[in-house]
Amino acid sequence: MGGDLDITLNVGRPALCRIVVGHGSLSRSGVIFASRTSGRRAIWISDAKVGAVLGPVVNQVLGGAFERVDAITISAGEAAKTLDGFAQLIERLHALSADRTTTLVAVGGGSVTDTVGFVAACYMRGIPYVCLPTTLTAQVDAAVGGKVAVNTPWAKNLIGAFYHPSAVVVDPAIVEDAPRDVLRAGMAEIIKVATITDRALFEMVEAGPSEAFAGSARIEEIVGRALMAKLRLLTPDPYENDLDRLLNFGHETAHALEIATDHGIEHGEAVAIGIAAATRIAEARGYLTGHNSHRIMEVLARYELPTHFELPPAAAGRFDAALRQIALVRGGSMRVVLPDGIGSASVSKGSRSKSCAVPLRAFCDQFMSGRVAIVTGASGGIGNATCQALAEGGYDVVAAVHRMDSRATAMSRRFRVVRMDVTDAAEVGQVVVQTVDSLGGIDLLVNNAGICEIGDVGGADLDSWRRTFEVNVFGALTVTKAVLRVMLASGSGRIINISSQAARLAEAHNGSYAASKAALGVLTRTLALELAGTGVTVNSVAPGPVDTAMLRSSAAGLGERTGVGDEAVLDAYRRATLEGRLLTTGEVAAVVAFLASDSASGICGADLPVTLGAGLW
Repeated sequence: MGGDLDITLNVGRPALCRIVVGHGSLSRSGVIFASRTSGRRAIWISDAKVGAVLGPVVNQVLGGAFERVDAITISAGEAAKTLDGFAQLIERLHALSADRTTTLVAVGGGSVTDTVGFVAACYMRGIPYVCLPTTLTAQVDAAVGGKVAVNTPWAKNLIGAFYHPSAVVVDPAIVEDAPRDVLRAGMAEIIKVATITDRALFEMVEAGPSEAFAGSARIEEIVGRALMAKLRLLTPDPYENDLDRLLNFGHETAHALEIATDHGIEHGEAVAIGIAAATRIAEARGYLTGHNSHRIMEVLARYELPTHFELPPAAAGRFDAALRQIALVRGGSMRVVLPDGIGSASVSKGSRSKSCAVPLRAFCDQFMSGRVAIVTGASGGIGNATCQALAEGGYDVVAAVHRMDSRATAMSRRFRVVRMDVTDAAEVGQVVVQTVDSLGGIDLLVNNAGICEIGDVGGADLDSWRRTFEVNVFGALTVTKAVLRVMLASGSGRIINISSQAARLAEAHNGSYAASKAALGVLTRTLALELAGTGVTVNSVAPGPVDTAMLRSSAAGLGERTGVGDEAVLDAYRRATLEGRLLTTGEVAAVVAFLASDSASGICGADLPVTLGAGLW
């Protein structure tokens, strides 16, 4: 970066906060800290692991700048960030006769900076503290911002204060050799600020770990940009008077997850899951294009960050309670930060806390599950409607289309659209691998791709029959085989085949289509039997006459062949139903979404008719 990044943050009260970012700045930290405080006495606080590694250096740099230096060792991680940990640290300070001229030096990760900051805010009604963050998470987030607190069994950071450090020294050299899992946790916070406010930073981390961690200069540049991005949002409102804060992106659910799991999940991982959840919501609500949603999910995957979490049933109540607490802190509304582009975001306000139990449970069920669906034949008709219904139910939808035409391009604003020929096993396999790599698995397959060619059985065009069976039967089988390997490995999954009422009813001049759909029905039932006990269920939906381009094309062919015209054929389809109308694609998609939901867990091997009563008389 060409020298230290030296920033002064005006926090209004009690004073300015100096932030220095530079490779090797640890060696100058004592002088920097002393210049911002009385310089008389420093007590540095860390956990045993950090103290063992950095203790000699910290003693040296502080000893050269302060008249007296003492050290206190506290528990590692969240174990120190409790009321008991707070009380023990206060007791240690009192035993060392710390006074208002004493400077506390937080040396460690976010738990250390949070705890030490809160102790500094409370001890003798406030004494100065400074930060030397030693994890990437603390360097780009926790040590800067003045939000200090301890946890309780009921909520994370429930008891705390806004109390800014007098100085923060960020030395990227400290984290260069950190284990990749520690760096990954920090990358979640970097991805957070990049997504909501810095497109260029997002593109830097989008290149992947090999580029982001390629040498000290690159790490320093990324850390510096991440801090500047945070400060641009923090400076206008350092004490959170405005409850609509973009910096809460990903944290709406992250803190609730940490509480619900008793901190069994790391903060960075929880933030990544929260980012993924908000991204899914943004895409489902139309805030974010499918392409940009895919980019955000992909960058999380590149750093091996989780994008979903299966919340144990026993933890669901604690999760809901924690979310309600977050809503109370933020004015009684569940304010969710939603990305609306790369480097841009806005705040969506949810229900008031007095009546938020159902929406919060829906939030958990629909957007924390991380369910992934592949829908074939997705560019129009039933396929397109199914993609929309599944997305609204919380699925990450991969919309597989035969060709990338204008309809597919329009869909890409909402879904991940991929070109896939269902009859090409290699192409199908590639899409399955890419889906698993970017989204973590496949939970649902909807085999909807199909064609319909009109012709008489007696004078059958065998090539036409082969084409129909190749797509409608063998295409479904090809995709099912590829996806099934993923589902069996995970021990769960659902397969839904789109059959047809034509499989049950004879219709002149439409034999190849009817026969292929009948074969698909047999395939559904056979596969359901073979997969018994594996956790994978197989069902089919048999629509009657649906108002689609395929139906109108078939009606035109039948009308021409019979000489009655297409409108007469369509009228016959309408009269065959009990309501005298054609089905809508949404009505069929709703049944597919039901079979894909938790409510349909007891259904397997079924063929559900969606016919408006057609065929009953």
